[in-house]
Order: sequence, then C-alpha cells, then structure tokens
Amino acid sequence: MPETKFPIKSWFNLPIETTPATGEAFEDIEARLGAYIDVHELHWRKSVANEAARLSIKELEEGDVVLERDTNTLWRYNLTPKTWTIIGGHWLSPVEKASGLPGSSNEAGDVRLVKETDQLYIWSGSEWEIFEPAAYHWLAPVTEYSKLPTTGNKIGYVRLDEETNQFYICVKESGTRGEQWNEFVPAAKHTHTIETLTWSVAEKLTASPEFIPGGFRRLATEETQKLYEVEFALTKGKAELELQINGTAVKFTGGSTKVKVKEAAEALALETPYTFSAKDKITLVVHSVTSEPEGLAFSAFVEHTAKAV
Repeated sequence: MPETKFPIKSWFNLPIETTPATGEAFEDIEARLGAYIDVHELHWRKSVANEAARLSIKELEEGDVVLERDTNTLWRYNLTPKTWTIIGGHWLSPVEKASGLPGSSNEAGDVRLVKETDQLYIWSGSEWEIFEPAAYHWLAPVTEYSKLPTTGNKIGYVRLDEETNQFYICVKESGTRGEQWNEFVPAAKHTHTIETLTWSVAEKLTASPEFIPGGFRRLATEETQKLYEVEFALTKGKAELELQINGTAVKFTGGSTKVKVKEAAEALALETPYTFSAKDKITLVVHSVTSEPEGLAFSAFVEHTAKAV
C-alpha cells in the first residue's frame, strides 16, 4: 500500500499577494515547507484488528499511523523513543473488568471506564488509579447486601442495596463486609416534645394503696419516646403518689420516688430519662391522702422521635 504524506496542521504565515517574488523569498518558502513536512508528516499504514496486531508490525518509521479497528483509535509511531502515541485525546475504550486494563502502550492521563464497577481509571504514568472526583462517593447500587464489594473501597463510598432499599456507607477500607459497610441512617429524625399519658381521676382518692392504671405504650418500628418530666395536680386536698413503669418506681431529681401532690400543679424531672419500649405499662400508686383529695390530673412529657422517612 503506497504511503500518503500530508501536514496535519495548517501552515502559518503564508505568503500573500503583495509578497515580493524574489529568489530569496522562494528559497525561504521552500526551506520552511521542507522543514514543516519533515516534522509533521504522517505515514498511513494498513489498519489492524487490535492492539496485539499493532504491536507486531515490523519496519516502522517515524510518523507511521495505524487504525485499531476493535477500538476505533488511531496510533502514531515515535521512533525515538520507540513508542506509540494515541491520536485524538486520552479517553479510551472501556474494559469489562479492572484486570482488563492494559499494562503497556499507555500515556499519562489516559482514561478508561471499567464497566463492572462503573469506575473511571487514569494512567498515572506507571499504574492505573481510580479516578475520584472531589465529593463524589455515590457509586452504583448492588442487587443485595452480599454484593457489596470488599476491595477497592474508600471511606465515604455510598451504595444502595436494591433488595432492601437500604443505603450503606463505607467506614473502613479493609476487613470483612460487615466491618467495611455500615447501614446509613439519617442523623436527623423528627424529634419533638409532646404531652402524653394524660388522664384525670374526678372522684376522691383513697390509700389502700390504690392503683390508677394508665395505658400501654404502643410504638412504631424505629419510633422512640423518652420520658423526662411529669406533672401532677389536685383540685382539692393533698396526696402522696408514686409513678411506676412495669411495677418499678420511677426516681425523680434528688432520688425520691414518692411525690407530694397538692392543688398547685408541679412539674418534676426524672433523675434518669426513661426510654419506652412497646407495651410498657404505666401505673400511679396512692400511698397517703390528706383532706380527702379529689380531681387528680396527671401529665407526662416525652421527647418523641418519629420513624425515619
């Protein structure tokens, strides 16, 4: 196949119509043209099927150009040193797996996509490195938890488990799958204070002792209610009461379990806030009464954290 030579760049400073047609000017043009073609000429060779076929070509000259048909990339041969240079940029054809990244004929800055992980790799000049754009850690989802990778991870990587619609975040770059990946749970749930467990007893109180039952706590999955304060009041008289959860007396600030209740409402903080579980039973116990008390009102204040959405 005959070789075709042509300049790959437009010539600059071309003569114009007013350029004097002197012998000296023609000699200058001839010298510049010869130098330009000598530096920039291309030698088109017959296309090859793949990289292996290109690397097996014999009797190469400076500027030889070959098309690799499997990747549709052009390569130019450099005589000194004896290397191939890709023509048209550094974004090269993707490979199926990281193990398929070529170890030769690479240039610093070459980029390839690994289809298996949807990750870009850049040739540093000596090895392929994962391309990590700043603040970009959301990677391709996996079909199930067991598919979360245990190699090549970086702290902060996030992947979705499609089976459970649960996000996982990488917290460690080595170890077992469970050590590297934690379930991602938003820190900010909807937390607010509510008044609950509110009831009243209109009739007179007696000390037998008398038990005043409250309701069971019913909590949704991932919902929490933390009891931290209660309030008592009587419309008449005085009484000494005790608040029990599942039969155990609650301690208030100062260590006391018994509360002296009178007509003025009084708020009392728990010594240690109590986190309710499903079906916790609340009970008031009347230990003593004065002046025939009646009209008991009781309220509890909890910090309620709703289920994450």
